[in-house]
Amino acid sequence: MFHRRLFSSSKHRRASEVPSGADPPSPKPTSSRTKSLESGVALVVAEGPGGPSRQHGAPDQIDQERRPRATSDTPVSISSTNLSVRPLQRQRTPSRASDPLGLSLLYSPNGDALADIVFVHGLGGSSRLSWCMRHDLDMYWPLKWLPNDPDVRQTRIFTFGYNADFRSSSQSANLGISDFSKTLLFDMLYGRDEDGKPFDFGQMILDEDSAKLGYPGEISRSLNADHHGVCKFDTPENPNYRAVLGALKSLVTSYSDNNSYSLDSEMQMVRSLLCIPENPEHDLNYFGGRRAQGTSYWILEHPKLRSWTSSPSVSELLWLFGRPARGKSILASFLVHHLRDEGAAVQYFFFRSGDETKRSIGVLLRLLAFQIASQLPPFRKALVKLSDGGYKPKDADWKATWKKLYTGLLFTMESCTPLYWVIDALDESYAGQQVLELLADIHDSSTPIHVLVTSRSSPGLSTSFERVNSRLLSSRLSIDQEVTDMEIYVEEELQYLGWDPSVKAEVRKKILAEANDNFLWVHLILEEIKECHTEDDVKATLSALPPGMESLYQRMEKSLGRIRRPSERNLSRQLFIWAIYARRSLSIDELRSLLEAEFGHILDMASTVSRLCGHFLVIESNNRVGLLHQTAREYLISSKNMPFSVDASDAHNELFQRSLSVFMDKGLRSQTSTTGYKFLKYRATSWMHHLKALGETQGSD
Repeated sequence: MFHRRLFSSSKHRRASEVPSGADPPSPKPTSSRTKSLESGVALVVAEGPGGPSRQHGAPDQIDQERRPRATSDTPVSISSTNLSVRPLQRQRTPSRASDPLGLSLLYSPNGDALADIVFVHGLGGSSRLSWCMRHDLDMYWPLKWLPNDPDVRQTRIFTFGYNADFRSSSQSANLGISDFSKTLLFDMLYGRDEDGKPFDFGQMILDEDSAKLGYPGEISRSLNADHHGVCKFDTPENPNYRAVLGALKSLVTSYSDNNSYSLDSEMQMVRSLLCIPENPEHDLNYFGGRRAQGTSYWILEHPKLRSWTSSPSVSELLWLFGRPARGKSILASFLVHHLRDEGAAVQYFFFRSGDETKRSIGVLLRLLAFQIASQLPPFRKALVKLSDGGYKPKDADWKATWKKLYTGLLFTMESCTPLYWVIDALDESYAGQQVLELLADIHDSSTPIHVLVTSRSSPGLSTSFERVNSRLLSSRLSIDQEVTDMEIYVEEELQYLGWDPSVKAEVRKKILAEANDNFLWVHLILEEIKECHTEDDVKATLSALPPGMESLYQRMEKSLGRIRRPSERNLSRQLFIWAIYARRSLSIDELRSLLEAEFGHILDMASTVSRLCGHFLVIESNNRVGLLHQTAREYLISSKNMPFSVDASDAHNELFQRSLSVFMDKGLRSQTSTTGYKFLKYRATSWMHHLKALGETQGSD
């Protein structure tokens, strides 16, 4: 071990034992183990070789006969490791003989550990009592006090025990300190904790020179204790304990800062390699924000989901399907958050039919790979190497990306931690059936992968699922009959209205009876009812409820016909064609910039969208304008009763011309500042999309 001396007893310091100019002995690291740090760091806190005092015989005699002469310094060794674990038995006992041998886990954080702290006792000591004042386990500070510190609680804490009684008849004369050191090193190199997680052993945090005892680079601090009491404390307020705690906090914090910088640097390289947008969590936040309090929990108790989550060693596919507007995307976002809260390594993707950048298999594979890289260090480092080699997955087709990043890389890596993928709205992708069949390959992954996909049911997807089922453990789950969430949602929406309870009861009863298990229908009807001012208005609305989404959309469509002013009707049309046909969803500011050349400065875009678009358009998270639902898009494109045309060919022609026109403006140079660029970006990157779409629509006519 390499040591960094932190503390020495003020009563037993013997600096004279190290001759001036002489190098104190220090073990050397194995050259094959000086790899770059990947995941963890171990702080090995060693009691001085003197260990605790004996309970029999004269202390001086014991020191002379049973202990080699050594300082009572408390050296700390720092290296990257993962450790074998045997959970500590916390029973109170004054006997050292019952203290566990080998590595024992005292504390582990809920999430990933930032570092590992290992306590190693000295000669004549034991794994627990060496750290306890008066052999009192209530003063076992590595277990009782250290985990209470906000910095140290980010680490795992271990003890290492060995038979340190060298005069014992049971101790082999051939075993010495080097044998126990090898045992500790073996456990650190090849062991796994109780969850099966190995310890990664990498390069030293300190350089070799500063790690040797006696070198100027050491950090030393005198403690007011002899070599028996230097590692024992009576209270957390003890000055000696505060000094030890401060040093450990400093080491953990310094490693955290260095590791964070390294991780950020590598993830920036991976982001650039995979061409990942700045905020890939937009859709997760949007759908998560639409979930009503108390809903979605039923899915956690469903036998098929419990089976999907409870077999971590086997790759598995679960297909969750339902009719349109049943809340599948909201359920998917709930499962992502739940898996995260449980500490699982979860990755996700939401296909969006209204966003061309979120419909391809290539984008799905790159975003999943980016999330995996943030959670699986070996995969991240492999991607960094690919980046250095000039590989560009965005330029490759999705089959090449799957082969390069997944079957040829990820699936060859062994990890005891399974991966969980949640892929929403498979039916809104360009090739949902191909995605489903592609997932059959996870059967060959060395790391178990659990995939949950959501979609509407269709004959094509059902056929693809059966093909997958022949190769991979698979199951399907329909959510069409589940009504618990809908009841909770209606109750929550009504509870804060200051209406008479009998009126709210009538609304609840009527809506649930007419809902036909359609969450979107319920949401829109409730929004309409909450705008009522009198009990008669509520009753009139309930008596005229549309029987389904088609009828509801027709009623919303009629409200557009009440827009009388020509300029407002034209603005309404422009909002619709940008929302329906834009290559991706646009922010409020982008949309304002695109429209202001014709309409001037729009004062309140959110209010304008709400008033002129009849609830068909909504403001999503990050202030992006989108369609209410995929079914709304389908209705608007097919409707013949809109007060204005939203024909695809005409729309793409207009958007193509608007995108190019700005580049003919003589004042363009003044708009190419950092602020102006973001409003030009859509035009510069999307005019080709609209030109291509225009050709396709004209060719199909």
